[in-house]
Amino acid sequence: MQVGFYLLLLLHFGEGCILQDQGKTIMVTADISSSVLLSCYCSDLQTTPEAFIWRKHKTNWEDIDFESDQYRNRVQLFDNLSPANLSLLISHLTEEDAGDYECNAKGRQNIYFRLTIKGSGSIERPLLGNPIVILFAAVGVLALVMVLGGIICCRYRARRRGQMKTCERKERRNQESKDDVTYSTIVHIKSLTPTSPVMNTRYEYSSEYACIKLN
Repeated sequence: MQVGFYLLLLLHFGEGCILQDQGKTIMVTADISSSVLLSCYCSDLQTTPEAFIWRKHKTNWEDIDFESDQYRNRVQLFDNLSPANLSLLISHLTEEDAGDYECNAKGRQNIYFRLTIKGSGSIERPLLGNPIVILFAAVGVLALVMVLGGIICCRYRARRRGQMKTCERKERRNQESKDDVTYSTIVHIKSLTPTSPVMNTRYEYSSEYACIKLN
């Protein structure tokens, strides 16, 4: 009886960690600058894997160095809290974090994750980064500047014409005032007054004035 029990116990621990969702590819989407949990754990939470490792696919599958500049202070493992929990938490996500990940246990069991970062890549880039949008925006600004320039030019010309007309009226009035010349005409009146035998002649003079416009 005891022999059978020990055999079962040996088989149990000899089997080790069997990953939940073994061999599957799990699609994960997260926002840029947020955090994401890549969940990987043993089906039996009482088991402890002999070894496990996380890898990321670039040109080839490469082991993740948690002390590298890319991951330092941004990743966290949970195996120290629960040996069967092999999950990986990545914080402060960047565009470089997008891609394919592998949770590998004992070198023969694995789960794959395809991580997509929202807000990264050409699709999520702001519209201002699109050359076509920039071109249309530049054309619109140029057209607006031309319209405003035309309005300002028309107003300037109208004001200039008004000033010229005002100057012409002033010159005309000045010229008219110069052309008004006063002429005096002396009217000679001769009167004879027979006050004495000797005829004395007395002359009286009077002046008349008139304004004559020379136009």
